[in-house]
Amino acid sequence: KTKIEEILKIPNKVVCLESKTIRAGISSGLGYSDYERAENSRRIGEMTKLLGQAGQVCVIACGSGFASERQIVRNINESAGLKHIDCYLEATQEVCESRDTNKLYLKAKAGALENFSGVTEQFEAPRNPEIHLAAGTNTVEQSVTQVITYLFDNGIFFDNSERWVAPSLIKPMTIKENEEISKLPVLDIDIEQAQYLKTISEGWAYPLARFMNETELLEVL
Repeated sequence: KTKIEEILKIPNKVVCLESKTIRAGISSGLGYSDYERAENSRRIGEMTKLLGQAGQVCVIACGSGFASERQIVRNINESAGLKHIDCYLEATQEVCESRDTNKLYLKAKAGALENFSGVTEQFEAPRNPEIHLAAGTNTVEQSVTQVITYLFDNGIFFDNSERWVAPSLIKPMTIKENEEISKLPVLDIDIEQAQYLKTISEGWAYPLARFMNETELLEVL
C-alpha cells in the first residue's frame, strides 16, 4: 500500500483495504469457515463498490484461497459498472511465512486456525488474472512497477501533464435506435436542464459520462 501510494503521489485517491484491518473491523465476528469467508468477500465487495462509485481506486490486499470468493467481489463491482482487476501475487509458502508479520501461518500449523489457505485448506490459483506478480522472484519495486504500468496502460490512471481530448458522446443514430426513440415518452425540460445534457454529451464534464442512476442516488442520500 505504502509503495503504491508513494509512487502515485495521490494517497487520497488510492485506498488499500488490508485483510488485518477488515478482519479487525467490519468482519471482526467472522472466522474462516466456507460461509464466513464468502461473507467476508461479500462485505469487501460492497465496500469497494461504494468507494469505487465515489471515485476511489481500491487495492484489496487480502488473501483469497478460492475462485468463488474472488468471483463474489468481481460480480459486485462489475454489476455496478466498475472495473475489477485480479492481481495474483504468486509466492511459495516459505516466502509467505517469511513475510507473515501476524504469524497466521504459525497459528494455522499449530491448529489454532482452521480452513487456512495453503496450510489446512487448498489454494485455488487464479487461472486468468489480469496481473500476475512473481513475488518470490521479483523485487517489491519490480512488482509495483508492473502494477502501475498496467493501471496506466489500461486507462485506470493517466498522465495529467499530457493533453487529453474528451470524446464526444454524440453519434449518428441507427435506424433501429430511431425506431426505439419514436416509441419513448416525451419529457419536457427547461433550458438549464438542456444545457446540462449538452455539457455531458459533448464531453465538457469529463470524466463524468452520465447522470446517477436510481441506485447510486439512493446510496448517497
